[in-house]
Amino acid sequence: PEWQKFHDFGYFGTPFIWSVLHNFGGNTGMWGSMPTLNSAPFTAFNATSNVAGTGAAPEGIDQNPFYYSFVTDLNWLQAPVDLNSWKDTWTLQRYGRDSQNAKDAFSLLLQSVYSQEHNNEAIKSLGGFFAEKNADGVTAMPLGTSEATPHQSWYPLSLAIKAWGKMIAAADEAEAPLSQTMNYDLVNLGREVLSKISNDHFQKLLNATTLDEVRTAGKSMLDLLVDVDRLLCSEDGFLAASWIRDATRWAAGNATLQRYYEMAARSVTTVWTPQAAGSSTITTLCDYANRQWAGQVGGFYRLRYLCYIQQAVEDFSSGQQVNKTRYDACVARSSYDWTHDFGASKYPMCFQSTGNALVLSKELFHRYAEQTFELQV
Repeated sequence: PEWQKFHDFGYFGTPFIWSVLHNFGGNTGMWGSMPTLNSAPFTAFNATSNVAGTGAAPEGIDQNPFYYSFVTDLNWLQAPVDLNSWKDTWTLQRYGRDSQNAKDAFSLLLQSVYSQEHNNEAIKSLGGFFAEKNADGVTAMPLGTSEATPHQSWYPLSLAIKAWGKMIAAADEAEAPLSQTMNYDLVNLGREVLSKISNDHFQKLLNATTLDEVRTAGKSMLDLLVDVDRLLCSEDGFLAASWIRDATRWAAGNATLQRYYEMAARSVTTVWTPQAAGSSTITTLCDYANRQWAGQVGGFYRLRYLCYIQQAVEDFSSGQQVNKTRYDACVARSSYDWTHDFGASKYPMCFQSTGNALVLSKELFHRYAEQTFELQV
């Protein structure tokens, strides 16, 4: 805690707001220690009278509603609460009905993605900044930087898979159509599980040394990206098109500004700084603010994988290692193409939610999660 580093545990007598910096860049992964939130503010309150309140200072929002709901509740609490009881109340408020399956799902998440033990292990291993970076295989880049390379699994994936199964059951017992909150949480949990499963696909592709291996591993990864994109398309909260549309509205009909705002919106969540035309190198902070969004997973990230697969096939055919210079140049070209694909004329994306999230979740749970769960336990 920063406040403990200053004179008399209180910024030299200056009133301050106890705050949490939970997110760098707005990445979409599930992450954050709920037990820490349930204790650290009260430790500060008890140590100094200078705490004026509680708050949050994330670089990006629109993710982890479970975590941020508790952050905003802190202002109304005088002492730590029973997180299981709080979780039960939260699911009732969020879905408008009492669902044991939903309670069970978030109980499992409290033991995994939101546990103090596993979050602390990730921070100790990777550092606080990189630990929260969502560098799973879905958004990763072969031979990329640390921000584009999957982390080792930092929580028991089997628990998250069970949680997804419980959320599917909760949605199955609800009246159709699903509430927006239930639909979002169902897709979000499936996205989290599939993104972790994708790490194994990524590693098999990176370890491939023959033509057959790279073609097989490459097809598996590309198929998974298509499936993840389909799932994300079923929820408005995960559409890259929504982000782009909101940005272009600021142009107020000015065609030049509209193109600029679309390029900027596409760039910040992919390459960060705009990719220059004709460049053969990848931008310095590429992937800093990556997102697992529909249209972006099936478009931008798929293009990067295609660059690697095509380069590996070409080089392996002549007994050579992957030519990273040519591969990087391909990634740079595809990054420019996607970030300048105004109106999605070249690389289509869903502009509104399509498909049934529950039907898709059942399909993909059976295709990917059940087999992974059997290997995990």
